[in-house]
Amino acid sequence: MVEVIASKISIRKIYYECPFCFTNKSGKHFKSQFFKNGKLARGRFPTIHHHGNETQKLDNFETSRCSHCSENRESVLIKITDQTERI
Repeated sequence: MVEVIASKISIRKIYYECPFCFTNKSGKHFKSQFFKNGKLARGRFPTIHHHGNETQKLDNFETSRCSHCSENRESVLIKITDQTERI
């Protein structure tokens, strides 16, 4: 199981940055934040995945979910902490 800290949470959704896939400004997905030659691709950012917030709480808690990421087949343990932005 992969542990991630939620970046944002609302009454309906939990958002987190995926440690396995990256997206550029135009929405194209990549497996890595590096080019094939090994140089850092500065325009690639961690993809934001989201899941429903079935608890509808904004408190700190943990929840496990199946991953939406095509690069990760493991379940994800999402931690809502004091670092998580409430929206």
